[in-house]
Amino acid sequence: MTSILKKATEALLKRTERPASLDDTRRQFLPAALEVEDTPASPASRIIIKVIAVLFVITIVWACVGKIDIVATAQGKIIPSERVKTIQPIVIGEVERIHVREGDTVKAGALLITLVDTVTEAEQVRLDKEIQALTLQLNRQQAFVNYLDDGVLSDAQTIENTHVIFEQQLLQQQIKDYEASAATLTSEKKSKQAEQQTTQAHISKLQRVLPIIEERTNALKGLYQRKHGSRVQYLELEQQRIELEENIKAQQATEQQLITEQETLQRQLESLHAQKRRESLDQQEQLLRQLASLEQERIKSVELHDQQQIRAPIDGTVQQLQVHTIGGVVQPAQALMQIVPADANMEVEAWILNKDIGFV
Repeated sequence: MTSILKKATEALLKRTERPASLDDTRRQFLPAALEVEDTPASPASRIIIKVIAVLFVITIVWACVGKIDIVATAQGKIIPSERVKTIQPIVIGEVERIHVREGDTVKAGALLITLVDTVTEAEQVRLDKEIQALTLQLNRQQAFVNYLDDGVLSDAQTIENTHVIFEQQLLQQQIKDYEASAATLTSEKKSKQAEQQTTQAHISKLQRVLPIIEERTNALKGLYQRKHGSRVQYLELEQQRIELEENIKAQQATEQQLITEQETLQRQLESLHAQKRRESLDQQEQLLRQLASLEQERIKSVELHDQQQIRAPIDGTVQQLQVHTIGGVVQPAQALMQIVPADANMEVEAWILNKDIGFV
């Protein structure tokens, strides 16, 4: 019995394992109804059904957990919440150059707009030249005072500058004028000293002769009193003695006068020195006042020049740029642009339709 079942199973398996090409050929000769019945179902339909089922499940899951972004279109503008810097010029001016454009990011101190500053540049050049000239004059006067105090003129540096050379020449001429006046007084003083020395020598000579004349006069006077000498000779010697004494007194007076004249000349020398020093110091004071005034003018000119250079006060973004024309004239306090701070909070101001309000 077992062998019969085994043989039947093997025969069935052999029948089942026939080549598909033989089945296909056999089906082609079957009637249409039998061909449809014998032909196995296509797997594509089953795959399509499975795909549809999977998509349906995914759709259900996505509908439960997914979110939809609804875009509502509206008109509006972005407004910074605070600390917006409005850029305004301080003075009237003509636009020479615009360094930024709308939306540019700038750093604090960045140049935004340059105004024409021809006048201020010319004024600065004029002030610089005047300050340089006055400074050289002041240095000359200081060098002259140092020369008066120390008697030594410091060596000037060799600078190829017309103004410096001119001031050096003036200093040399100033010193020469002083030395000429001082030399005249010194020469007169030396002359008086020489006369004094001559007078002193003459007085010394007369003083040495006077005792001899007095002794001769006294001796002749004794002889004359004892009637042994001539009265005429005695009177002649007495006259010589008196003349010699008076001559000594006159020479001493002359010597004193010469001493007084020397003291006067010395005072004149000192007065000349003091006068020249005082005049130089007075000129220095005037020059210092003029320099201080010019420095103040220069500071104002520099400030005016800086006002022609409009710069960013903070880090930020350029917005609402109002100037676009080179050569255009801007007025004081005119709003040229705004700088929105880089760290500013932004607010949106928009007009939304009623139908879209629920989605905002």
